[in-house]
Amino acid sequence: MLAPQTVLTPAKNLDRHARDLRDVVIEGASIEAPGGGRMREYLAAITLVHAAMRADLGADVIS
Repeated sequence: MLAPQTVLTPAKNLDRHARDLRDVVIEGASIEAPGGGRMREYLAAITLVHAAMRADLGADVIS
């Protein structure tokens, strides 16, 4: 996959958050309790990746 750094940086950050969330789930923790913060971070990272990809493609930002 080829992408500019403006997309790769948030994508790498999303990957890190996905791995953190995966580890919380593997440990058996509820993502609602202490892992809830990790879920919010993961969802925020997804939003940033989507925005970066849309900006790279010149698409309108979704409100």
